[in-house]
Amino acid sequence: MSLPDPRREAALLIHPELRGEVDFDTVVDQIRRSHQKTVGLSAMLATDLKTILSDSYLRKADRACMMAGIEGRLPYLDRELVEFAFGLPARALVGVAAGKHVLRKLLRERIPDSMTAAPKAGFNVPFWRWLTDRRVNDLRCAVAGPKTALAELVSPTALEELKRDPRNPQHAATQWKLLRLGLWAERWLRQQRAEARGV
Repeated sequence: MSLPDPRREAALLIHPELRGEVDFDTVVDQIRRSHQKTVGLSAMLATDLKTILSDSYLRKADRACMMAGIEGRLPYLDRELVEFAFGLPARALVGVAAGKHVLRKLLRERIPDSMTAAPKAGFNVPFWRWLTDRRVNDLRCAVAGPKTALAELVSPTALEELKRDPRNPQHAATQWKLLRLGLWAERWLRQQRAEARGV
């Protein structure tokens, strides 16, 4: 099974001079160590549970609920249910045509087939729409310049990525992160240097 390896993206995103300062081996070892005894689908589920679920999905769900003033509940993360799911064979979790095989089968008894057979749909953030706004686009082009604070943090490949057409959703999410990093760098890194020089 292939576990997340930050070294794959590091060469594309991090400035060559900064790459040597990051101990990627320790990061990768921590991820591997947490589920060394698991293999296959179980290892993938364990990785998701300990990384993207807690670091991304749950945080987004919590913020969305708080913004709407509602109390969110996560019944599928009940400890006993999670332990039960980890004990199931892979064929019970992943069907030939779709995932969540057992769950879909159980729900068919309670809700219409049109819902259980529907394709997966997420709540995509409209990065591309934000990035194509004229003012944001001007900021994006300015931050992607070779003499910017961002250019000192990321690789030339990442700067080129920031200049690409944002209408491709796969590029837009990365571009939004790079833009935010670039604006932060312009504000704080340049300010620190100016203060150090007494300007």
